[in-house]
Amino acid sequence: MPQFRIAEAARLLGTSDDTVPRRVDGTAVLVDQVIAQVEMQCGPHRVVSVMSSEAVRGLDLEPGSLAVAVVKSTNVVVEIPGGSS
Repeated sequence: MPQFRIAEAARLLGTSDDTVPRRVDGTAVLVDQVIAQVEMQCGPHRVVSVMSSEAVRGLDLEPGSLAVAVVKSTNVVVEIPGGSS
């Protein structure tokens, strides 16, 4: 895994040096036998991805890793069934 100085990480995240440790501590890579959940801090945005555990192992992802998120779809609709009359 590449190593980054706090100032380098702050520049990549678009934040201050003192914010970096809190952001790293707030990210997670949760892995079970088949599925993994990866939380990424992308500038001011938090991106959560669900992927195979095999992919996480293949990318050697762990908290603090530098990774790139590619968003395929920008349309997300969240609704509550039934609605008002």
